[in-house]
Parts: sequence; structure tokens; C-alpha cells
Amino acid sequence: MPSILIYTPNCPKIYKRMKVVQLFIFILIALVSFIPNKGYAQETVFVHLDKDVVVSGESVFFKAYSLNSNHSKLNPGSRILYIQITDPVTKKNLVFRSDVNKNGICFGEIPIPDTLKTARYLLTAFTNQMRNLSPGQVFTTRILVINQAQNITEEINNIAFLELSDSISNATLIRNNSSKSIDITLNKRSFGTREKVEIDLKNLADSLTISSVSITVTRKSPFESSGSVENNICTYLPYMAGKLGEEKDQLKSHLETVICRFPAEDQGFILSGSLLEKSSRKPLNNVHVLLSVPDSVANLKYAVTDSSGKFNFLLGSNYNNRELILQLMNPPSPVENTTIVIGNKSFSPDAYNLQKENFDSTGLKFVTDCQKLAMVTKIYTSGTKNETTAKNLPLQNYSFFGKSDEIIKPSDFVEMPNMEDIVANIVRNAKYKVTEDQSIVLVVDELSHQFREGHNALVLLNNIPVFDYGVINSLGTKQIERIELKTKHMYFGDLEIFGILSIFTKENYIPYLKSGNKVFSFSNEVLKPVKSKNDPDYSLKNGKNSKIPDFRQTLYWNPDFELKNKGTIEFYTSDLKTSYDVVIQGITQNGIPLSARTTIEVR
Repeated sequence: MPSILIYTPNCPKIYKRMKVVQLFIFILIALVSFIPNKGYAQETVFVHLDKDVVVSGESVFFKAYSLNSNHSKLNPGSRILYIQITDPVTKKNLVFRSDVNKNGICFGEIPIPDTLKTARYLLTAFTNQMRNLSPGQVFTTRILVINQAQNITEEINNIAFLELSDSISNATLIRNNSSKSIDITLNKRSFGTREKVEIDLKNLADSLTISSVSITVTRKSPFESSGSVENNICTYLPYMAGKLGEEKDQLKSHLETVICRFPAEDQGFILSGSLLEKSSRKPLNNVHVLLSVPDSVANLKYAVTDSSGKFNFLLGSNYNNRELILQLMNPPSPVENTTIVIGNKSFSPDAYNLQKENFDSTGLKFVTDCQKLAMVTKIYTSGTKNETTAKNLPLQNYSFFGKSDEIIKPSDFVEMPNMEDIVANIVRNAKYKVTEDQSIVLVVDELSHQFREGHNALVLLNNIPVFDYGVINSLGTKQIERIELKTKHMYFGDLEIFGILSIFTKENYIPYLKSGNKVFSFSNEVLKPVKSKNDPDYSLKNGKNSKIPDFRQTLYWNPDFELKNKGTIEFYTSDLKTSYDVVIQGITQNGIPLSARTTIEVR
């Protein structure tokens, strides 16, 4: 967690003469000089993309390095990274989340919506703690998104772009700008289509330790910004260290009010939100917000809203890509008149100037070629992508309330149309009565063997708490698979639970709960750590002679290549005859940044 920063109020003139106050200010100055400025997080993020030009509907692959800004070493401090894509016109943000591993690294695939218009978009990468920084101190770069269906020729004069780099005339030059830290050796400079390429790498910077590097071989574009600071880890790290140092010095000299509003997510994802009365937007305090997940095992978390109606949950990676169900326990206002607003994890980047600029003939040809190539690739690869959806394992081995005391299967009995009949006839340790005037769901106490009058049991429907008992009224033996009872009087934190009636249905009733505004749901989406693409292997003769066109513009992408001293990468070229950039970014375990760049030709 970040350390507490000191807040120094402006002292009225009448107190400035007091020696005690002068001494107090002196002590504060001394403390600010020595306490690390963790509110302005001592971490930096660098992102390497497989390409910076993409057609809408495709994906951008990335690798992010979370670094200690003081020592440029991989920093496993924050465990969550946010990647944001900002529309240059509307300033709307798309925010993606990724888990940072224990080595301070994450990688994955960013899906680019096919609805995005052709424009330069700002990509920003940051951790939650870095949101305390000013916009100029987080990682930003630009990507050109080309809309698949947009007629660029007709709409070019109405598209707003950031400044474009040098023309593609420079792209035909063969360059080898390999840094002194990595030596790149090619088996040759020019290749034919579908030919094998071998590239030998040698780490000259720190041959005794493993270097984590990301490598991309991508078609050269007329809009590349290879000379930009943010596209080279070797120039970016010292640049950002200087920027952070300037702000730290400014803080010391001016004793400004500094509030660390955004804590470090060093233990997991912090889901924050606010509970409001829908009609008046008044915050509702001291209300229990329950969090559960549709799962084969019952699990439960809860938080209590503060005076401003805010609440927080700390979630581990086992909650990734699951639907989270949020509910209110004993709210002061009817559920229908309440709303939960989930906290926004976006970042407000610096306002950047837009300018309308026409493509030159070469640039226009490149853009339209990208559209055509993407269409051809989509036609020939549709239906061939083998996507396997990994099943989520249960969040835990046992239900939060332990083992059930009794299990009843209604299918073993005669058919009954509703819950009242089922409980009255076959669930002897429960009492159920729901009318317009009262709602009673009781479970027998295991010690006294009496019903706990006035204390309703906790009702679960497919392991989701239910407080509107009318939802389960119409459930009969045809819908219910089993009923489980827990008769113990329990405490779950400061929640007092007077037994549990758990109902499992044959169908999923969660959509019904959501449609009736009985629960609030939140999709906890996280980018999956996709490592590489499924590139073709033309080592076999029948593969090389395949009539399926191959117009890959990214020939190779590896976000997790371990380079100790020497290493070799191998890949095949596509049918696209053009120039390709080979770009390597990385950092050694000792904190030495690595960056190298060269060019190959396919003729």
C-alpha cells in the first residue's frame, strides 16, 4: 500500500510568527525531503506493441513491463495493468485490464472493435497507483486504426489525425539500427515469399542473466514513429525517470496538497463503486453490499458503504472473466430505487492537438491495401480458427458455509407446483410463507430444534443470495434439482446468518434476476495472456504449395523470448512482398534495458 503523504495547510499570517508553527513547518519540510514519494508511484510502465497500424476488427498484441522508476528493474509491485484507447474526436475511452505476473510482466491481445472509425488513437498504459500522476508521466503512444468498411478516398478530408511521420519513401532503405546491447545477425537480407527466416540474437549487455525480450517482425508503414521516445525502452526509461524526478522536486519545494486517491493494487483488483438512491442521487451509507459469482460452489464477499456511499472489494485472479453479482442486504430504500455505479478506472490523458491531414498517394495506397488484405484474410480464415474456451474452476473447494446438513431432491416425490407446497410437504426443517404482507423463510435451529421466529434464513438460488422471495415462489418440482439446508447459526464477518436455504434449479435463473432489477451485475473482463499467433509452417512441401493466400503483415510476434547469451528465432515470410521491421525490446534481470531494430525485405 502507498505510504501516507503529508498534507500541509496554508497557515494564516497571525500564526506565522509563532515559533511552534515555524518549527512544525521545518519538520514537515525535512520529512517530505526524506519520505519516498509513493503517492506519485515509484513505478513506470513500458509497452511494446506488435504493430501500430491495425484494421478494425483485428487485434493488437502487446507486452508490458512494469518497472521501478528509480532503478529500472522489473517491479512486481502493482499486479494490475490498464490499457486505454482514447478516441481523438469524442475523447471516449476503451479500457482493458491485464494481470501483471510476479516478474512485473504481462502480455496479451487487445481486440480492436470493428466500429472504430479511421483515425489516430491514443494508447495509454498505467497502473491504478499511477493514476495519481499527472498525464505526462504515464506511458502513451499512438496507433492508427483503419476502419474496414470506411471509404477512405471520400472521407479523407474529414478525418482528424495527429501529425504523421516521414513518408514511406524512407521505408525502402535497408537499416540496421541494432543497439550496442543486442547484436542482430541475419542469414541474409532479402527473402522470397513463404521462405524461412533465421535471426540470431546476442545479448552484449548482460550475458550472465536472462533477458526478457519481446520481438516483432511487422510490415513497415508510412506512419511509423520509430524515432519517438516511447517506442524505444532504452530512451523511454531515462526520459520518464527525469520527468518523475522533476515532479518530486516540485513537490518538495512547494509543499503542495497531495492526496493519494488511488491505492496500489498490489494484492489484486480493487472493485470500487458507489451506492446511490436512484431518484435523488443521494448516497446510501452503512449498507451491506454482497458480492457473489454464479458457480458450482457457494462463495460470498461483502462490503459496507461509507458515509459517501462508497464500497470496495479486493478480488484475486480467480474472479477474472466471471460475472459478478452485487446485491444489497437490508437497504434503507427499495431495491428498485437504488443504483450501483461502478468506479471508473480510466485515465484522463493530456489534451493533444488534432489536425486534418490528407494522405499522400503512397499513404493512401497503404491504407486501402490494409483494408483489402484484411478482407482477404478474413474470408480465407473464417471458420478455421480453433478457439477453446477455458472453463473457470470453482473459486474455492468448499462452500463458504461448509457442508450442508440436509439435501432434498423434489424429483423423488410427487409433482408440486410451487415453493410453498414443496417446503410444506417435503422440507421438514424449513418454513416458507410469502404474501404481500409478509415474507417468512425460516430454518430450524440445530441446537434448540425450534424455528428462529423473526429471523429469516439466507436464501440462495444457484448459489446467488436472494432477498426478494417472490422470485422463487413459482418454482416447482419440474424446475428444482435439489434443495440444501444449513441449520447452524453462523457469523460471516459481522453478518449474522440464521441458517441457509439453498435452491438449485435445472435452468439458469440469473438472467431473470437481472432483468427484474433484483441484482446488479458486473462483467469482470480481463485480457487473457495470449502468447503468440498461429503462424503457418511452410517446412512441408504441401504447405508451401498451398493455394490459400497468406497476407500476414505481422510475420512474427513473441512477447516472452528468454535471451540469456545467444538465441535464434525462426519464422516464415508471407506472400506480401514489402519491407518488414524487426524490433526487439526488453530488459535484463539486472535492470539493463535492451532495444534493437533492423529491416528485412521480401521480394
